[in-house]
Amino acid sequence: MQTGKSLVVPVELLQNIGSTDFFESEEYNQWRSSQLDVLEAGLLCHPKIDLDKREIGAQRLKQVLFEARQTPFETGRNSERMQALRSAAMALASRGDDGIHWADGYPFNVHLYQVLLQCCFDTQDPSAVIDEMDELVDLLKNGWSILGIDQKVHNICFLWVLFRQFFVTGETELELLGAAQTQLNEVSKDAKNERDPIYIQLLSSALSGMQQSVEKRLFSYHDAFPVGGAGLMDKLIPYALAAAQILHEDISQEYRRRRTEQVNVAATRIDAYIRSSVRSAFAMMMEPVDSKRKLAKTQTPALAVLAKDTMDLLRNEKAKYSPIFSQWHPNPGGVAAATLHACYHRELKQYLTGLKILTPESVEVLKSADQLEKELVQAVVEDAVDCDDGGKGLIREMPPFEGDSTVAALTKQWVQSSIERLGEWAERNMAKEDWNPNAMREHYAPSVVELLRLIEETLDAFYVLPISPPKDVVQDLASGVDRVLYRYVAHAVSNCESKTNPRLPPLTRWNKDLHAKSSLSWFKKDKRKGQVEPRNGVQHVDTTELQHLCVRINTLYHLESELEFMDKRIRAGWQDNSPGKSPDASGDQAKFERARSSCKEGIQKLTEAGVHRAVFQDMRAVLWDGLYAGGVANARVDQVIHQLDAQLEVIASTVSGRLRNKLVTALMRCCFDAFSLVILGGGPSRAFQAADAAMLEEDLAALRELFKADGDGLPAEVVDRYSSCAAQVLPLFAMETGELIDRLKSLDGGGRSRGSSSAPVPPNPKSWSPSDPNTVLRVLCHRADETASKFLKKAYGLPKRV
Repeated sequence: MQTGKSLVVPVELLQNIGSTDFFESEEYNQWRSSQLDVLEAGLLCHPKIDLDKREIGAQRLKQVLFEARQTPFETGRNSERMQALRSAAMALASRGDDGIHWADGYPFNVHLYQVLLQCCFDTQDPSAVIDEMDELVDLLKNGWSILGIDQKVHNICFLWVLFRQFFVTGETELELLGAAQTQLNEVSKDAKNERDPIYIQLLSSALSGMQQSVEKRLFSYHDAFPVGGAGLMDKLIPYALAAAQILHEDISQEYRRRRTEQVNVAATRIDAYIRSSVRSAFAMMMEPVDSKRKLAKTQTPALAVLAKDTMDLLRNEKAKYSPIFSQWHPNPGGVAAATLHACYHRELKQYLTGLKILTPESVEVLKSADQLEKELVQAVVEDAVDCDDGGKGLIREMPPFEGDSTVAALTKQWVQSSIERLGEWAERNMAKEDWNPNAMREHYAPSVVELLRLIEETLDAFYVLPISPPKDVVQDLASGVDRVLYRYVAHAVSNCESKTNPRLPPLTRWNKDLHAKSSLSWFKKDKRKGQVEPRNGVQHVDTTELQHLCVRINTLYHLESELEFMDKRIRAGWQDNSPGKSPDASGDQAKFERARSSCKEGIQKLTEAGVHRAVFQDMRAVLWDGLYAGGVANARVDQVIHQLDAQLEVIASTVSGRLRNKLVTALMRCCFDAFSLVILGGGPSRAFQAADAAMLEEDLAALRELFKADGDGLPAEVVDRYSSCAAQVLPLFAMETGELIDRLKSLDGGGRSRGSSSAPVPPNPKSWSPSDPNTVLRVLCHRADETASKFLKKAYGLPKRV
């Protein structure tokens, strides 16, 4: 009787089972074709021994199998074609004296054995094994020699069958996975120091396939196990890690060459799972973010939302997955945090590349990024307790987002561009400003109102940014505004004539004919110019320039008063956006010292220039050129008062209340100075007699009363103080000529010195005074008296005409 070891089973089956054993011929034909395929696989495709030395036998079997597939034949014992098939198969299966070898070639034997092992499972319930499993395995062991199987190969095959059955049953039978894990432990023991190439190939193929199946899910565990790591995931991880350990340590040639290096396979694989799955989860979060970017209609910027979602993802990671991974990795939460840092940093860099100006949206994004970075770094540090390097390696993987520095740079850029725009607007509008007193009810320039409005808008736009502005940036903003305001003030003061008194004519002595002629020519000249009307008429003054100057003064005063509010606005805004800082913490951020001082200086300069123009230019015809010209009685101060009254009316109706008295005082002072200049340096057209002193006193008193305005004007003491110089000089005009000569001699050392040369003219004083020789000399020069004229010629050599 033949044993199984001496039989080629497919040949025996074909010979002993006929078509009558099947219900349908088609079913029989499929079965017969399968047997022929098995023969071909075992003897031709995957023989254990190379066929190079048996080429004739192999060609013969190929031919027989080809003919058998082409035409049906009888498979009975006496069939010629069956005999030819048996003969050809046995010729290849017979290898010496150790029996028949038709199914021991790799990988045919392994696949065949796995099919046999599959019989251990119940066909009705694939998750359950049959009751006779132990007996079946023992029976299969009897065929190991035919299949070239040993215990180690059996362990691998049984491991694969258990693993495959777990997935076939829907991954719900954890007992099957546990059995596979137990079997894997056996395989791990077998693999130690195993060098058989067929075994290594089988082991590598099986473990690689199982590892890939499991790690396919672990590399995206967020998607595969959304509820967390407890349950199936924490059962699959040990399986994948054990397979990786065997493949790396027991099979890898590279590992054997570098065995001195310590490699933590489990931690390395866990690290790879975390990084891969976290990147995938982040990519899934990016899909709605990209949609929001395209729509750009959401109130919260997309990257700010992404930062929040990223932090939520890390918290979910640490709660659901990190506790599982921590069994094999010292800092799984830190790895997830570092990976998320890299993912978000990539998106942030792309965003910052296109960011040119600071906007509320961009600031919110950068603040969100900064907060996210702090939490990610904190997560690495907190979970690095068990790390050898304290998490330093992961920290090195996390280059700073530099959100703060970006905000600072963009804030400075925003301030710079805003100040530039503000300056450009100010320049354009200043060029168009005409200082029209009727442009606004408050009589200051519309341009300053608009400028202040734009500054306020700039400050509002700055402080609406959701940042805590650095002190230096606030200072830059204040300094920039200060520069713009300074340029505005400089423009308002530009083209303003400097304060200059009329040039005093050379001193001459009285000449009756010349005085009469000068008086007559003055009347004719001014009538030709149309500036002077008849003596009994009213001469009007052009107050246009004074009105413009008043508007300029009002403008600077208004600007100066607004600087205090602007200063408080900047300080308050800085405090509101810098919680926890003391009110004095802003230091000298917004003093606007340059603009403030330029306003004060500008107001003073405009005031002096304005009153000098009003007195010495606008009123020149009636004051410098006309007052007392040709005789006191015919050129009294009435016309001067009339025009002064018009000037005062302009000031009263145009200038702000607090500045009004200052401007009126300056005008009054200039008038009294002009009065003194007229009577002491008015030139040949003026000549006075002692009898004229009373009229001069009356005119000076009239000027005083004009500025006192019956108690509604300037205080009496102020008027008296500024008119005191002229008042002290007037008594000299009432003195007789002889007295004046004696007074001058006593003050100037007797006039002419030794010899015949004339005495030098005393220098002009800083202020006129009855005790000053130059003042007394000037009174004598304007005295309509021959005695005075002769004295001046003899003592000082003064001419009658220049």
